[in-house]
Amino acid sequence: MSRLRDFFKLGGSLRRKMLFSFFLTFLLILGAVLSYLTIKSEQLALNNAHELTQSYANGYAKNIQNRLNIDMGMARALGHALHGFTDLPVKQRMSVDSNMMYNIASRNDEFLAVWTIWERRTFDTSWTLPYGRGRFTIYRENDQLKYREELLDLEGDDLDGAYYKMKVSKEETILNPYSFTYSGNEEDAILETSLCVPILENDEFIGLAGMDISLENYQKIVNQIEPIEGSQLFLLANNNTFVTHPDDNMLGEYFNEDFPTLADTFNIQQHVREGDFLSFEFENGKSHYYAFAPIYIGESTTPWSLMLQVPLDTIMQEARRSVYISLVVGLIGLLLMMLIVWLISRSVTRPIKFTTKVLRKLARGNLDDITTLNVTSNDELQDMSDSLNTLMSGLQHTAEFARSIGKGKLDTEYKLLSDNDTLGQALLDMQESLKNARIEQKKRNEEEEKQNWITEGLAKFGDILRKNNDNLKQLSFNIMRNLVDYIGASQGCVYVRTDNEEEETYELASAIAFDRRKLLKDVVKPGDGLIGRVVHEKLTIYMTDVPDDYVYITSGLGEANPKSILIVPLILNDEVYGALELISFKNFEKYHIHFVEQIAESIASTISSVKVTERTNRLLKESQHQREELSSQEEEMRQNLEELKATQEEAARRETEMNALIEALGSSVLITEFDMEGKILNINQKCIDLLGIQPEKMRGKHHKSLSLDNTTTSSAYKKFWSDLNRGKTKKRISEVTIAGKTKYIEETYIPVTDAEGNIHKIVGIGYDFTKIKEKDNEIDRLKKQIENNKDA
Repeated sequence: MSRLRDFFKLGGSLRRKMLFSFFLTFLLILGAVLSYLTIKSEQLALNNAHELTQSYANGYAKNIQNRLNIDMGMARALGHALHGFTDLPVKQRMSVDSNMMYNIASRNDEFLAVWTIWERRTFDTSWTLPYGRGRFTIYRENDQLKYREELLDLEGDDLDGAYYKMKVSKEETILNPYSFTYSGNEEDAILETSLCVPILENDEFIGLAGMDISLENYQKIVNQIEPIEGSQLFLLANNNTFVTHPDDNMLGEYFNEDFPTLADTFNIQQHVREGDFLSFEFENGKSHYYAFAPIYIGESTTPWSLMLQVPLDTIMQEARRSVYISLVVGLIGLLLMMLIVWLISRSVTRPIKFTTKVLRKLARGNLDDITTLNVTSNDELQDMSDSLNTLMSGLQHTAEFARSIGKGKLDTEYKLLSDNDTLGQALLDMQESLKNARIEQKKRNEEEEKQNWITEGLAKFGDILRKNNDNLKQLSFNIMRNLVDYIGASQGCVYVRTDNEEEETYELASAIAFDRRKLLKDVVKPGDGLIGRVVHEKLTIYMTDVPDDYVYITSGLGEANPKSILIVPLILNDEVYGALELISFKNFEKYHIHFVEQIAESIASTISSVKVTERTNRLLKESQHQREELSSQEEEMRQNLEELKATQEEAARRETEMNALIEALGSSVLITEFDMEGKILNINQKCIDLLGIQPEKMRGKHHKSLSLDNTTTSSAYKKFWSDLNRGKTKKRISEVTIAGKTKYIEETYIPVTDAEGNIHKIVGIGYDFTKIKEKDNEIDRLKKQIENNKDA
């Protein structure tokens, strides 16, 4: 206080009092401004930290989404590829399906299983019910690929099951995580999920294609990420179960079991299911900032979510440090200004005001509308001005570098202001991270382009193989013309196995050069040249060191040796149907070779079908010729049948006349009808009256029962009926005793034939000549008596 009183006692006390009042007022105002700037800076820093946290969450969510989408894309490609073979015979289609699944599983170790599910009616023509399905799986067990077939839902669809929901929705789906074991042992259980793509035909659900992937890799990857010191990442499925968690024991558990208060307060379950972006601060013993970023997989409607948990103290530490630095700089500036104002008074007022104005713009983040300070006082004020100019230049350079990075110019150079330039070093680190991210994205894009190229090729050649499948030459030409063009080759040809059963040979079916058809004739045998070697060994040959005299590629400008040759066998079910040969001026990429090998089996399948079709057509022509010959024979037979019919009618007429004659004779002779075994069929009244029998009791009885023959047990009697059965007419005279009287009957047995000349019954006609016999006996007696009288 004594020094303050001494200050006011000096000369110019009024000026000094005013100057003191100015300093005091300025100090209060500057303190208020610095306080305001401090609060605003901290709030701005907090907002920036929130945005940074959300950016990290979104970025890592996109990375996980891209990984899952690549897998979903492969499932989608499998579904589309399988749809292209639904017209094939069931056995052949199932073979193609299993081979494609095996190829995918063998080339992708991250897939636990690759599977297809077909409605049973699509592969079992006897099954007409709207439910029932077959599941065909290639799965990995003990590093070995195994195949399994199952029939499910044979009693009806499970209305609460995931399969039925996908069957109704017809949408791509990623299942919620589940624990599963392929070996049957609980200790081998794996936390996994399934990527499912529906297979539709004319908008009708016919099956699913998909694969099972392990979620343990995501646990390892996510737990290694710590974007901000002390932060933690959690991956949540659509049903709010943990896919990843810092604590392995929490995998597969529900979110509300680990964060019950958080789940109830912010309704986390609903936000995750609906795929919402969500961020908030929450204090539960310690303040944290939470950011939720949705993850959409393919075209599924069940998004997952990535949660980033960051301690507020950590994200505010850098902000507070910047505030402290700002406060220190402000205080230093204030002291400098007070010192300068104290020393030079009004001469420094305007530079200080101008400097203050620049500082205020800097505090507001305005770097574009700032004028460079021009102070030449050769004192601390000039030093402050130069430092401020350096700071402005550095900040402008930093802002320009940040804008270039934001525009994607990642090769922009940046020079650190000093070895302690923390902000600059952070920007360089960010630049390097973005470069690495761009390289990784480029690689993913290239892989995706290759996969799309293969998928489009499979679809294109699936369509080609469905056309011209009744003409092997035209089909071969279309395959080679499109394959040479699609793969970028210069020449190509296809050899197809002939139908020669005596010797295995392969005939050139089509050759393409510069998209023109060459009708060449050539036949190779197994082991003969490269083509013969391929069909014999059943292996692909790819050559980049082509002999000079192997082949020439000819054009209007001349001819030259090719750079590479690719020969792929056409194999189906371990049987070789031919080989493809492609020749090019450039080397074939690996995915080109894999693509050709993939379609080779489909081509072999189609060639097999075409050969069967051609063989069937040939047989149909032969059958047509045979039908024409049979038609001619039928006409001849028809004429013969008409003649036979006329003969039958004549025989029927004669039989009618015979029956009438028999009926007329029935009144004077004995008539009995027998079957071929000698059993009585009918007997007339004359015979009934003579023999004194009842007709109803005699029908069905044997000839013996008439008592007309006393030798029924002899061989002569058996021969008698045997001759009748052979068509011989038999006559005999029988002597029988009836009611004590002797009767003499002359019998004639006649075999009767039908219209076809077959003997079907025996007619016995008898004549009672007893009276004639008695007269003859009487005459004989009288003759003897006369002779005796003469002798006497």
